[in-house]
Amino acid sequence: KCLITAFLGAYKKTKDKETMKKDLRKLVKTLEFIPPKDFMSIGRVSSLIKLLPRSKIDDIFPVLIEILPHEIYEMEFGSWFQALVEAGILRARKGTYGYTCIAKDGHICRSLAEKIIDDWLFVHKIPHIREPSYPKDKTLNPSGRLKADWKVNNIFIEFLGLSGISEYDNKIKIKRKLCKKYNIPLMELLPVDLFNLDEKFLPFISKIDQQR
Repeated sequence: KCLITAFLGAYKKTKDKETMKKDLRKLVKTLEFIPPKDFMSIGRVSSLIKLLPRSKIDDIFPVLIEILPHEIYEMEFGSWFQALVEAGILRARKGTYGYTCIAKDGHICRSLAEKIIDDWLFVHKIPHIREPSYPKDKTLNPSGRLKADWKVNNIFIEFLGLSGISEYDNKIKIKRKLCKKYNIPLMELLPVDLFNLDEKFLPFISKIDQQR
């Protein structure tokens, strides 16, 4: 009932851009991380709330009631990403192919999702390398240009943010073959995993600890 009240109440409100930016800053301050735009869907926000410490549960509902749906932010600012930039929440810079995010540790990320993952690694003090190269291979990677998203110890991490696009899926298949051929542990993250990184990374952290 609380969630339904929050969402129905939000749709009835109209606010100016400055108030919307203020609400957005309050949301991020309360959560202590930047959520992806679709976190407000009923199923995902429920999962998100379950991950919060009990002490924060009472704080988040008043914020959810005030925050407008991401569709309204997109109409007012052009995109959820741009709203975060204009609210002073997201450090970003414009490149040839659009905006890139700057993570807390200074790493350049190609999307907000990548920044969320990179920040998680940084906050949990896990040393990580951005865009490590896959082994050069005459058949699978003749140019040697294929890169993973992150490397932690000898583990490669890929965020599958564009799954469903044939060219992208084919490249991922090649990367899997390279990992299998050269015995490289590979961890794959899906967009849905952004809402539950702690649980997703638990076995991963254990594996890292064993290697230290």
